[in-house]
Amino acid sequence: MIASKAIQDDISLVASLKVCAKQKDLSKGNKIHADVLQTGLLGRNVFVDTAVINVYAKCGALCKAQLVFDEIPVHNLATWNALIAGFAHYEHGDDAFSCYQKMQDEGFSPSPVTYACILKACHSIEALKVGIGVHAEIARQGLIRKNQVLGNALIALYAKYGILSRACEIFNTLPARNIVSWTALITGYCENGQSAEAVRYFEQMKRGGLTPDAVTFASILKAYGDLGASEKGQRIHTEIIREGWLGRARMLGNSVLDMYAKCGLLVKAQEIFHKLPNRDVVSWTSLIAGYARMGYYINILDLFNRMLRDGVHPNTITFTLLLNSCSCLSLVDARQTYFETVSKDYGTIFRFGHQLNTIGFHGFEERVTMVKEAVGKLLSSSSPVLLSLLVDTFKRIAVLPFQHVISRDESFCAVSESQEDAVLSELKKTERKQWTNSSSGHDKGSAFMSLSPQPLLVMHNKDGNSPRNPGELLVCQSQHFNEEGIIKRSSEYRIPGYGHNEINGSIMASGESVKELPPLNELTFCNANYQELQQEMVLSALIKACTCERDLPKGSRLHANILKSGLLKNIIISNALLNMYVKCGAFIKARHIFAELANRNVVSWTTLIAGYCEHGHDEEARKCFDQMKLEGLIPDAVTLGCILKAFGSREMMPKGQEIHVEAVRGGLLEQRTLIGNALVHMYAKCGALGRAQEVFNKLLVQDVTSWTALITGYSEHGQGHEALHYFEQMKLTGLSPNAVTYISISKACGTLENVEKGKEIHAEILREGLLEKNNVLNTGLVHMYAKCGMLQKAQGMFDEIPDQNVVSWNTLIAGYCHYGQIDKAFDCFKNMKQMGVSPDSVTFTCLLKACGSKRSVRKGDELYKEIFHSGLLQNSVLLGNAVVDMYTKGGELAKAQQVFEELPNHSLASWTSLIAGYCQRGHCEEALNYFEQMKNEGFSPDVVTFACALKACGTSGAIEKGEEIYLEIVREGLLEKFGALGNALVNMYAKCGAVVKAQEVFNKLPAHDIISWTALITGYCEHGHCEKAFSCFELMKFEGFSPDTVTLSVILKACSNIGAADTSLGYLEMVSSDFGLVPTSQQYGSVVDVLSQGGQFDKAMTVIRDMPYADCLSVWFALLGACQKWGNVKLAKQAFDHALHIDQGSAIAFVCMSNIYASVAMQVM
Repeated sequence: MIASKAIQDDISLVASLKVCAKQKDLSKGNKIHADVLQTGLLGRNVFVDTAVINVYAKCGALCKAQLVFDEIPVHNLATWNALIAGFAHYEHGDDAFSCYQKMQDEGFSPSPVTYACILKACHSIEALKVGIGVHAEIARQGLIRKNQVLGNALIALYAKYGILSRACEIFNTLPARNIVSWTALITGYCENGQSAEAVRYFEQMKRGGLTPDAVTFASILKAYGDLGASEKGQRIHTEIIREGWLGRARMLGNSVLDMYAKCGLLVKAQEIFHKLPNRDVVSWTSLIAGYARMGYYINILDLFNRMLRDGVHPNTITFTLLLNSCSCLSLVDARQTYFETVSKDYGTIFRFGHQLNTIGFHGFEERVTMVKEAVGKLLSSSSPVLLSLLVDTFKRIAVLPFQHVISRDESFCAVSESQEDAVLSELKKTERKQWTNSSSGHDKGSAFMSLSPQPLLVMHNKDGNSPRNPGELLVCQSQHFNEEGIIKRSSEYRIPGYGHNEINGSIMASGESVKELPPLNELTFCNANYQELQQEMVLSALIKACTCERDLPKGSRLHANILKSGLLKNIIISNALLNMYVKCGAFIKARHIFAELANRNVVSWTTLIAGYCEHGHDEEARKCFDQMKLEGLIPDAVTLGCILKAFGSREMMPKGQEIHVEAVRGGLLEQRTLIGNALVHMYAKCGALGRAQEVFNKLLVQDVTSWTALITGYSEHGQGHEALHYFEQMKLTGLSPNAVTYISISKACGTLENVEKGKEIHAEILREGLLEKNNVLNTGLVHMYAKCGMLQKAQGMFDEIPDQNVVSWNTLIAGYCHYGQIDKAFDCFKNMKQMGVSPDSVTFTCLLKACGSKRSVRKGDELYKEIFHSGLLQNSVLLGNAVVDMYTKGGELAKAQQVFEELPNHSLASWTSLIAGYCQRGHCEEALNYFEQMKNEGFSPDVVTFACALKACGTSGAIEKGEEIYLEIVREGLLEKFGALGNALVNMYAKCGAVVKAQEVFNKLPAHDIISWTALITGYCEHGHCEKAFSCFELMKFEGFSPDTVTLSVILKACSNIGAADTSLGYLEMVSSDFGLVPTSQQYGSVVDVLSQGGQFDKAMTVIRDMPYADCLSVWFALLGACQKWGNVKLAKQAFDHALHIDQGSAIAFVCMSNIYASVAMQVM
């Protein structure tokens, strides 16, 4: 009883403090704080701590809030959030960012509330960079779809800085849009001069049934004013009056005034102006601007003087309008007088405004100097007012050639992008385009020459340094071959990598394949002195033309011919052969040639290392690299660039970092782009995206390979938004994406399910002509469409692939499996085998995942038999795990255990699948036995295994075993790193009835989420602490978490347990209106039950009428049950008829009705 009273006191204090914060009642908040200090609660109760800080933060007493925060011995996420929210709300951005950083330094992971506050605190160009970083983290955690508040905050951030494409992209991905989402986007379009778009979205919002709020009205009035749409503006004015907004939101008076002034209706504007109860600087400036538009400059001077007499201080816009008026009236002395008076009284920003205002009156050289000074001031300032002044000035004097003034400064680019409608931005684009054009054309290192009319070698370019498409022949004029395939004509010709050399020989490579090589002794060369050199070059070129497996027979014939001629001793020819074999994947032959090399040089070793890396044999590549160094050879930049590919995993990253240090020490990073690109690729592949970004930013030259490595890293690690961002940035630099870039960006579109962007990418690929004979790119598009759920389009793309291999089949099958179209997936499986393509472990793994249900387990059984006979289980641990997982999910635990025991090697994943299966089916004791057996065999549990074991403990009430696992988790240091384990612990203790311990663990979690809150609420509810469950629910909302379906079910159950009918109805209405959650039919049934059990039949019937489900038996059964209790036969008959209408044979309905009649009869007797 004492503990219960203490809990109630805490709840009462928190509730009182919340009221003070809401009403901004600082005086009362101070008194409650004094009571808290007297009772010694501060620092002992997380909810009280948070509520005290929140009062001071909400009331603007930020120093006091900071002081209380500093006095608390142990901080948690809630206290940090309360402090950050205060700083953000009162525009103390630097303080908010400082807290954000310190919080993470103390080991706390930001919650959605933290992120929302930090996004709100971004008030400058520099802060925008912080916001973009926060967006990347939010996207990585997949929070945008889960948390509407964050989505809205991101829309507002990007809209504020004019990056409307990003704002719109986020808006389109939101699963539900409320008035805040629409208003943020509408305001963004309006503030950035795209009023027509703002109006379009406003009308679309209203068609969707949403009612505008004051901010929406203010924005749309501005849009109608900018468009001069006075009639529509007047309709909005009428609607505002009808809804009573003018009395509640003072800013709307100014908005209406501004709209009429912009539309030139000055009489109406003046009328509104005089009716305003409080005329501030915005009111005066709107009226002055209206007169300025109509050219009534003399009236502006009078209005300005009246404004000063009324004690209203001008802002920069008012001041600029005044100076413009003086200029238009040629009142030079008056302008100077106003400038001196106002700048003396109101500060430096007006002096800067005056400088900008007078730029247009000066000569060219002076203009250049003044613009440079203005740009300098802007870049060192965070003031959006200065930005606005600068852009307005540039618009007025657009004749100035800014490309001679503006540097390519990164921070300036951010400003330029934030004002897309500015002339400045357009000139910036023009400058970039001119620079790109001037740098285009032939490579500086390429050699061009004229060849005399004689037999010549046509070389095949696979390095992509042709001025035309990669892989094309380097002959710039038409080609004519005789029967032997010899060209006899003159042509301008480029030989990549050779300089001004003439190569003449009666031998050639044409198209994409190698022509037959005549015996070498029959070849003649025009210059006998250079015969050996020409032989090397000709043969090397021919060998290099063999680049894939289908060229291997021709390459082998070349090899045989070289052997007969005794030229294998030539190191250049030998290295060329080695390169040919590794590119074709013939490593046995490659090793044979390598072993016979008399003098293995760096090129030989690098060729072999590159081949192994290219074909995924990373371990072999690393062995070669180590052996090369043991033989005393020093790797060059190419070697290091190649070997870095072999360190693309978390485990190998330290070795890659050693190479990084070696490259820096040797000065190679500055000399060769290749090394920098390889480092970006290596770090990105390891998932160290921050490190990859850091290396990328330091590259002297960022080419398409660097950009692609970064984009691929973001795409492969699920950060699709970032991948798309850098893709667009790359194109802005003038670089064209290659096939690999398009593959990665297609994957990003699939991950985001952004089909519209995916279609744009597809169209680009078609325009570039890259799809022909590129299976990987084709397959990438199949993957993108399949991930976006456009399976018919994916099938169409697949059908167009000329050479459908196992990878393309797997991609299509995976798409069908992902969207539950199992029959289609198995049809593809059947077709691929009929086409002669053998399924691999990936094929079977995809299909097995789709069979993880009771109804599909028979198909999984057939797959297992096929897998068993194919022998794939012996070589694929993943496939074995998939079989075990399929049987456990299908409820076939005996078969799962049998397969598990027959696996040649167990892995942590196979153990976890088995444990999870037993746990899922309620066999908790067996699950815990396997958990112990797994550890006895030397396997260390991971996060998923621990979570399964804790779930088994909670379900079976094995609290002592749960305590043991808890200690093990703490010992491993996993609790701080993985939120899922904290949630599992809270859930375990709550299920076991140890709610105090559950609360204790919950308080220690570095971050809360909806799962941890729901687990705690469930624990309180199931063990009779319903009031505490309600309190937790309110605190969860206070921390910014939106309840999900599970949370709602739990809280409605708590209402039912104590008969809190009205509370139940309130929660049902609140989740729909505030969080956009659509309750399930069962949840409606729960509310109807608690209302009708309490005798509130009218409210129960209202809920039934308003619910979106027509055929819902549960509500009528609930009503029948209550009618029996209250003897309401009339309503019971209605409920009975509705139940029979849904299910004519409903036995429950007949039993209920029979019981009601029997009960009434008993009462009559």
